[in-house]
Amino acid sequence: MFCKNCGTEMNENQAICLNCGIKKNNGNSFCSNCGSEINPNQSVCLKCGVAIPNHPSPEAPSHFTENLPVRNKFVAALLAIFLGGLGVHKFYLNKPGMGVLYLLFCWTFIPGIIGFIEGILYLCSSDIEFQSKHHVRLDNH
Repeated sequence: MFCKNCGTEMNENQAICLNCGIKKNNGNSFCSNCGSEINPNQSVCLKCGVAIPNHPSPEAPSHFTENLPVRNKFVAALLAIFLGGLGVHKFYLNKPGMGVLYLLFCWTFIPGIIGFIEGILYLCSSDIEFQSKHHVRLDNH
């Protein structure tokens, strides 16, 4: 195994490259199988033929998410299902414009139906999808 950041050979049990200090399997400059230099846009290593995942990790680095508000997906879903007609879940997810819109049209019962559907969608979505769609960090406690 080779470090994908600097190309240094690594032991299978190593968690961090001793040459560059990057965690195992992080980086996109070198093939993890043979250590040859690669282009990050390549699909396959030209030296050994190993497939190279060219899509970014679904989890954003912490410096991108540390300024996002912390929210609980299940609380948002319950608010949407039971109080969705008033737009409470939109206020909870830092979307006050949509919350006011739901509140203005609550007398039509349409926001209540939409809120119920949104609550179900919140429960069915993965944590990563929920975080990226609503620009929040999840509090899973």
